[in-house]
Order: sequence, then C-alpha cells, then structure tokens
Amino acid sequence: MRIAVVTSLFPTPARPHEGIFAEQRWTRMRQRGHDVRVLHPLPRAPRWVGPRTWREIAAAPRREVRDGVGVDRPRYLHLPRRARANARAFAACALRALPSGPRPQVVVADYAWPAAAAAGALRAEGLPFVVHGRGSDVLQVAATARLRPLLAEALR
Repeated sequence: MRIAVVTSLFPTPARPHEGIFAEQRWTRMRQRGHDVRVLHPLPRAPRWVGPRTWREIAAAPRREVRDGVGVDRPRYLHLPRRARANARAFAACALRALPSGPRPQVVVADYAWPAAAAAGALRAEGLPFVVHGRGSDVLQVAATARLRPLLAEALR
C-alpha cells in the first residue's frame, strides 16, 4: 500500500529524538512491504534566526531518506499567535507536496494536530484519510476554544 504520512513531529539530524515514535512506526510499516512517504512540513526560518530551536528547524534537510523511508520537508509561513492560520498553512503545504510523488492510497495524519486540518481538502480529492491522535495533540487543541471547532470538523 502507498501511504503518505503528514506529521508535525519527526526526527531531523539536529533533533534526532523528536518524534522518534513516528519514525519507528513508519520504518516498520516499510519493512512490512508498504511504500511509505513522510511529509513533515516545517515553518520557514532564516538560518540566522536567534533561538536554537529555530536554527535547528532551518538546518533540517528539505529531503532525506531515514531507514529507507523518504522524508520531504516543505516549508510554510508560520505567524506568531495565529494558530488557525498556521494549521491551515501547514495542511496546505503538505497538500502541495503530495503531487510530487505517486498518488497515495491513504493519507495518515500522524499526530493529529495540525495535520488534521488537511481533512477537508483530502476528502474533496477523494483520498482516504486517517487521523491518528496520541492524546496531548487532541486534548490540548480541544481545550483551546478557537481551535476546537476546526479539530472537531477534521475528526468528523
């Protein structure tokens, strides 16, 4: 099966332990014979930006192969204090990256938020879409009044 994974948490060379649970899951799916491609959209960050986290994001390779799994990291504009707009930008960025490879048979939002924001567009394209939440990604977003309706719609 061709699986496209959209996630906001996945290891990078500078942050090898961030989202390692996702990497292990998708590496094992590849080992079982599935064609797995990870889309890990990252906010645009200039290399000179101050805090260490942003420098690490800027240094992440746009494309790499980790344990046989192809990882694409397209960039999107992330604005402070704009959670709804940022979730939509993240989702749109992931959707733009989908056509660059074979059409997936299923798209998985691994770590529900903000990837679940792509649900409506994927439904319109007729692509099966699965949202996988681990807990905090759903509970914290659901506790935010402005984000709750967007998440609820995606989960429906």
